[in-house]
Amino acid sequence: MAYNYEGIIVLDTRGYEGSVEDFSNEVAEVMKNEGAEVKSVEDLGRKEFSYNSRKLAGGFYVRYEFSGEAEIVSKVKEVLKIKEGVYLQHYKRLA
Repeated sequence: MAYNYEGIIVLDTRGYEGSVEDFSNEVAEVMKNEGAEVKSVEDLGRKEFSYNSRKLAGGFYVRYEFSGEAEIVSKVKEVLKIKEGVYLQHYKRLA
């Protein structure tokens, strides 16, 4: 059974040559390769953090809506954890 999920991913684009849209599309491709069906990608813009964490003042927030089996979130988390430029990830299951 497929469930619907929402993922908020903060991108650190320091050192990245392309645009934020290109980077967010790369992340969506990674999700698809892991078996997720990406329904929408929404750029929420750059936001500053309340405190500098790991010498980073802010990042680009991107919202992903996708569906997949129950284990899809853990698969995506593991792959994106090692991807350069993915700073934070948060997921929740939608009703």
